Amino acid sequence: CTPPQRRPAVPADFAALRSALRHSRSGDTVEVSPGTYGGTDNTALHFYGQEVTLESPSGPEAVTVSCAGLDNVRGLQIIQQSGWSPETTRTAMNGVTVSTCGSPSVLGGGMVIMRAGLTITHSRIADNAALAGAGLYLQDGHVVIQHVAFTNNKAEQNGGAG
Repeated sequence: CTPPQRRPAVPADFAALRSALRHSRSGDTVEVSPGTYGGTDNTALHFYGQEVTLESPSGPEAVTVSCAGLDNVRGLQIIQQSGWSPETTRTAMNGVTVSTCGSPSVLGGGMVIMRAGLTITHSRIADNAALAGAGLYLQDGHVVIQHVAFTNNKAEQNGGAG
């Protein structure tokens, strides 16, 4: 029997994005209220091997994951971990901006996806920096991208993406 889908909300149910994702299970949609979410509890996000959707019903103009003031931090870090199932393209981010993440010394400024998957829709990846893949760095993974703007991302070597 499949458990019913839950819709935990940030910040109503959880103060931070990482807590909401950590306590979610496959099939859940984490709804994010308008605002800028920064700091270590709201960046370097991963989905803990679950097929969860991180969503802003208000769209990318209203919700930003920001790494401003943090060194060498990515917005999303979807990397298959030992003991976790890999995220698939049924794991999703919808209606969110990821900005001011990374640094010229990391792979994947805005987000990195390794040995995992993600679907990104109606989002914005902007103003990120990296050695390679400033907006998005993908290695041995699968990504579905629909209606996503990549703007002003700067890579030192390869793949600025906008």
